[in-house]
Amino acid sequence: FEFFDTAEVFDSFMGDLKEQAENPEQKVQCGITEVDDCMVVGFKPGTLTLTVADVGGGKSTMMLNISFGLFKKGHNILFLPLEMSFEEIFKKFLCRETLIDFNRFANPAMLTDQDWECLKSHGEVIKKFQQKFLWADVKSRPTVAEIKRAIERKLKYFQPAVIVIDYIANIKPDAGSDNWLAIGDILKELRAMGKEHNF
Repeated sequence: FEFFDTAEVFDSFMGDLKEQAENPEQKVQCGITEVDDCMVVGFKPGTLTLTVADVGGGKSTMMLNISFGLFKKGHNILFLPLEMSFEEIFKKFLCRETLIDFNRFANPAMLTDQDWECLKSHGEVIKKFQQKFLWADVKSRPTVAEIKRAIERKLKYFQPAVIVIDYIANIKPDAGSDNWLAIGDILKELRAMGKEHNF
């Protein structure tokens, strides 16, 4: 605990507030107007943004769109798909970026010469970015501690600005915990990790 006396901290707090007013923090925005407009602070380091929708409601697609928008705006992104394999989510990502029909990714023999050229062209553009978009292929249902250890092992090579976990219900709670009761604890642990590492 840290305690503050109102009279003692007032002047320094006002000085900090004035500094923030004169040098506003840049909002981390994804470039999707509807998302950026409704995010009060943006994807600010140490915050947790939860996207909720029904099964099949487009959460993964939305997260891919937000992630790639943030990536294009110069931010390092780490995407942890816990619902789909890396191959499936990456096909979805390529479909989204190239506008090639997903059925052709599901059956690559259907990809046309024009599709292959489009993929090659998009690949060349992506390879030129200075920032990184990393993906994880998670083989089992991890705990928050396992996710944290995996991320921390990579931190000296890669510092993400945003980490997307698709999706929270696939994180294994501590032993003996009911998953639905543990979700609140899982979210708190993830937010604490974001604050600790500034993503």
